[in-house]
Amino acid sequence: MAVTIIPSPSKASIQMDGALRLIRYMPFPRLLALLNDRLTFTPLRLLGLGNDPSECQPITDSKVIVNELRSIKRHGAFFRELKRGASKWARIALESNAPYRNDYLARRFHEYIGETRAASCWFANNFESAAMWASYAPQGVAVEADLDGIKSALPSNREFIIAAVRYRIRDKFRIDAGNAEGFPHMLLRPYLLKGREFEHEKEVRIVTRCGPDQEWFHVRARRFIRCIRRVVISPYIDPDSASGLKKHIEALLEEKFVRMKTPLVEFSSINRRFMEQRAARAITIKRYYAREHDKDSVPL
Repeated sequence: MAVTIIPSPSKASIQMDGALRLIRYMPFPRLLALLNDRLTFTPLRLLGLGNDPSECQPITDSKVIVNELRSIKRHGAFFRELKRGASKWARIALESNAPYRNDYLARRFHEYIGETRAASCWFANNFESAAMWASYAPQGVAVEADLDGIKSALPSNREFIIAAVRYRIRDKFRIDAGNAEGFPHMLLRPYLLKGREFEHEKEVRIVTRCGPDQEWFHVRARRFIRCIRRVVISPYIDPDSASGLKKHIEALLEEKFVRMKTPLVEFSSINRRFMEQRAARAITIKRYYAREHDKDSVPL
């Protein structure tokens, strides 16, 4: 088993360098899972329901898909798996009609990928995104790590690929025999393409296998907590709750990072100045009332 990092084209905005900074926006309970070295994965069939309705839809010509599948060891057994469940008339057509067979196998292949692959989705950019906060963690947090750290933490008893998603106008993007050489890593990986409507996500996906009926699940990641560089509090949490959450996370990290430097916990760049000014005013007011209390010598 291994972790495979798929390189990006030279002109791509996201280059898969080991120092690449990745941010994951998440609800607070998923942070608790990370602090216990458990990385959350969502099956692609469920990921599409909550995000992109075109998740895992065909982008490659059916004949190209079938030819690629034939190059895989034990492809015969895999084809039998894809055909399983077909109706009687469909099985007859599969034996006698080559074009139909290709279309059917390609369609079943995409369904199979949606059912048996799961992803952990990360944002790759040098600044925060208001759209990502609003979509994925309005009342949560964001965790920052780097690509090398995440790779080293993934377990060796399971296979992973890590790759940047590409964004295209879906209706105009098609991989066929004429341009297949330009997209070698995408022919059998429809989950590495999304419509341009999602380009703000700047997504890097960690993909692994899952069961066809599996819900979201955790993968044990060795000392993943050491990959965390900082934790950011959502700017859409009310100020009092955000301040309390920040203190709570700091306490959790101090407990985990005994004798080690703890990651930074901070407010979002969207409202950081406001929160810092608010904290400064609170200290000033507290000191003022403390002085006034000392002046009051009349007993209660």
